[in-house]
Amino acid sequence: MNSLEKKKNLFNEWAKTYDQNVATLSGPLDGYKESLTRAAQTVPIKENESLLDIGIGTGSFAEHFISKKVHIHGIDLSTKMLEACEKKFPSFTLKEGVFTSIDYENESFQAVISSFCFHEVAREERQKACNEVYRVLKPGGQLTLLDLIFASSPAMKRASEDLRGHWDPTEDYALVEELDTLLYNSGFRDIKWIQSARCHWIVTAIK
Repeated sequence: MNSLEKKKNLFNEWAKTYDQNVATLSGPLDGYKESLTRAAQTVPIKENESLLDIGIGTGSFAEHFISKKVHIHGIDLSTKMLEACEKKFPSFTLKEGVFTSIDYENESFQAVISSFCFHEVAREERQKACNEVYRVLKPGGQLTLLDLIFASSPAMKRASEDLRGHWDPTEDYALVEELDTLLYNSGFRDIKWIQSARCHWIVTAIK
C-alpha cells in the first residue's frame, strides 16, 4: 500500500467522527474554527461566481460561502469524506481529487480555497500542486490557503517541544518562506500572510 492509499484509508475512517472531533481539537489544531472564519473573511467572491475547495472534507470551510450564493465545488482524496459532505450540503458539486491532480479545465474558478490539507502533499510534489491551483484559477482569481505552517525551523521546533503530547512527527509541515517561493514560482503575485493561531497561517495569492 503506497502513502496515498494509506492517507485515503485514514481519512475514510476519520470521516465517521470528523465533525465531532473538530469541536474539541487541541495541540497544533487549536483554534481550528476561528482560523477557518478568519480565512473565509479574506476571500473576495461575488454571487454566481465559482469556488473550489481542495481537500473539502465534510465541508467545514466551504460552508462559510453558502450565504454568498456562489457555486461551490469540492475535491477530496477520501470518498467517505465526500459522502459525509454531500449529505450535509447536497448543493455542492463534489468529486475525488487531490492538489496535484485537479479534474477541472483551465481558468474554471474565481477562488480556490483549502484548509489543513496542503501539508499532506509530498514535499517533492508541492510545486506541482501550486501550479495546478494556478492553472484552474481565472486571471485575477485568488487562492486562500490555511494550514499548519511555521515561520521558521526554530518556530516549528519550539512548537513540537511544547506540544509534544499532540505532535505527529510523521507530518511534514511547510515553512512560510518555502511556500511563498513555490507560489511565486507558479506565477502568483500579491502574496500575503496572516498568522491566525500559533500553528496556523493563512496565505492569499492572486493569479
